[in-house]
Amino acid sequence: MYFNGQASGSFFAERSMRLMEAADWHSYYSALHEPSEIETLIALGREFDEYLHWNHGHAVSHRIAPDLWDELVKLLAAAAPDPIFLKLLDDFNLVPFDLSEHQAAADTFLGEVANRYFIIEYDHHRLEGDWSPWSPQEEPTRFFWAYICLVISGAGGRGRRWFFELAFATTKRPPSFLGMELWIQRRALTLLVMSDGPGIFNPREPVRSALVQCAHAAIARKLDELERTLAELNDVERIES
Repeated sequence: MYFNGQASGSFFAERSMRLMEAADWHSYYSALHEPSEIETLIALGREFDEYLHWNHGHAVSHRIAPDLWDELVKLLAAAAPDPIFLKLLDDFNLVPFDLSEHQAAADTFLGEVANRYFIIEYDHHRLEGDWSPWSPQEEPTRFFWAYICLVISGAGGRGRRWFFELAFATTKRPPSFLGMELWIQRRALTLLVMSDGPGIFNPREPVRSALVQCAHAAIARKLDELERTLAELNDVERIES
C-alpha cells in the first residue's frame, strides 16, 4: 500500500516501512530530522545487511551522535542473544566478512524467534509459549538481532534451518503496529529466493499460482510491446521507401 501511494495513518509507520524496504533507504534516513531509536535500529540493520553484501558506501553508524550511539550500544548489548555478537557493536564497517563463528549462535536465536512469534509446522522443532506482547523497550532490539542473525545465516550459506519456517509460517498473534516480525519474515523470504530461486514457491498455493499468473501477464505485455514496436518499424520502413 505504501509503495502504491495508498498508505494512510501513522506517518511514523510509513517512515519505518520505507526504511525497511526501500532501495533508497540510506538517503531517506539521512534526510530524517531526529530519527527515532527504532528508525535508527532499522537503518543499522540494513547497513549491516548491505555491508555483508559488499556495499561499503553507507556507514550510518558513523553519522549517529556519540551520545545516541552509546545509548543504542547499551540497549543492543543488553539484548544480544549471545556474547559473541557484542564485538559487532564496535563498528559495523569493520565487521569481518567471515562470520562463520557466529553461525551457531545466529541459528539458535532464529529458532527462538521462529518459535516465539510463529506457528512451527514440525513438532520436533516446536517450543511452547511465546514472548510477552509488544514491549517498546525489548522488541525493537530483539528484532534488530533477529535481522542480523538472518543476514549472517544468509551470507554464510549455512545454517538456514529456520529460513523456511520464518518465511512461510503464520504469526501466533496479530503482528505488532510496525510489523517488525513481518520485516524479519520478508527478509527470510527474499534471502531464500536469492539463494534457491523462485522454485521455493512450487509447493506453495496460492502464492505459486499468483506468481505464474503474473509471469504470464508480464510475458503477454512484453509480446504486445514487441508487436507494437514491429508495427512501428514497418510503418517507418514504408514511409522511408
